[in-house]
Amino acid sequence: MTVEEILKKKKEELKNLKTEIQTIESLKESFSDLEVHTNRKKVVMCCSKSVNSLVTEYELHYSCGCCNDANVEIYPFLIINGVQLYSSPCYFVIGQRNSCYGYKLCDCDEDDDCNCPIDEDEIIVDNNWDKRLKEANISEQVINKLKTRVCNYTETELEDENY
Repeated sequence: MTVEEILKKKKEELKNLKTEIQTIESLKESFSDLEVHTNRKKVVMCCSKSVNSLVTEYELHYSCGCCNDANVEIYPFLIINGVQLYSSPCYFVIGQRNSCYGYKLCDCDEDDDCNCPIDEDEIIVDNNWDKRLKEANISEQVINKLKTRVCNYTETELEDENY
């Protein structure tokens, strides 16, 4: 790598860092309870309990990409001025990966290409996931979206399965 290439890369990193600082400062002005969470991949997420009832979207992720029994986590968020502001806590465990048993997280046919972060694997859904989200005051909009995606099976069906 040439000196010019290194300088260009470092200037871009500095520009991105300045933008990130401005974003956090702006959010802090609007949300006094703003927190910052850094995940295991070093992604910085701004979180605020004040938005729990306002969140409109969510992301689903495994807690670990290599473990067959990894937790499945939902990250509820609200988009404000193009920035994702996450709930606090920033994620909730809704189940666990199980490649042998469980239920699909999306409605896609097995032959379809799926844009879901969790697409081909299956999970064992925790029967109390929605109660934990309600207790944290997560919006009904997010809870209902997630229910249509993961709860095509009743809690009774899940409880009756022998794992």
